[in-house]
Amino acid sequence: MNKIYSIFRIIVFSILSFCSVHYSYGVVYFNDNFSNSLEKWNFVPGTVSNLDSWAISNGVLIGTVNYGGSSYLYPITTPRVLSDFVLQSSVMNVSGVDVNIFFRQSEDKEHYYAVGYRFNSPGWPGVNNIVLYKYDHGYSLLKSYSPLLNNNLTQNIWHKIKIDVSGQLINIYFDDNLAISYVDDGVVFDAGLIALQNWGGTFTSKIINKFDDFAISDGSISQNKIIFLPGFGGSWNEKAMVLNQIVPQSEWRMTPFAKGVL
Repeated sequence: MNKIYSIFRIIVFSILSFCSVHYSYGVVYFNDNFSNSLEKWNFVPGTVSNLDSWAISNGVLIGTVNYGGSSYLYPITTPRVLSDFVLQSSVMNVSGVDVNIFFRQSEDKEHYYAVGYRFNSPGWPGVNNIVLYKYDHGYSLLKSYSPLLNNNLTQNIWHKIKIDVSGQLINIYFDDNLAISYVDDGVVFDAGLIALQNWGGTFTSKIINKFDDFAISDGSISQNKIIFLPGFGGSWNEKAMVLNQIVPQSEWRMTPFAKGVL
């Protein structure tokens, strides 16, 4: 009997070990883990017209330009023009300073917001900070952030970035820390395109930035629930289920592995 009981437990636990609660984004406008090609992106030249300034290598997007160079990648989102969204990505700055992201950009590119992650390049002035700009036929600085010593914009390691935009409110995160929170009480750009910018600026060496797990969503998170029926993983009594004995209802218990499910 003990052998039968043990086998039964193994079978039940094996089946239910595959059942767990999962979470997912409510509405996904775009995502790319860069496992294939750049077919999900539109390339727009700046001073650099070579598509090779953006490339995928080993499952990572790499942007590369030299002094004074610029080029752009636009994610093909659905819908194409976005107003409120949450953008998340892993980012590594290998060489250079700037990782720039534009959002709510007008079709003529004369109106948009820009977030600049300025990495801590040794010996280069004005770095190790995050800036939020508004472009309206010219740039104006809305807000900047200089991190604490334990939250530097360090080169050559992966960091998490997040841009959360809702109406007039713009929240910018770095490694899960809120860096900038800004309410635009001026002329608000309601909706537009999103773009990654390769930007060489006046940096004298090659600029290299890497991106992975790039996603744009509405920011809501839904819980995929698993429903267990009594006697089928939702409730458990060894005597009743294994030995076929009649037991009081008070002796039935929720199975440990069903915690957090309905």
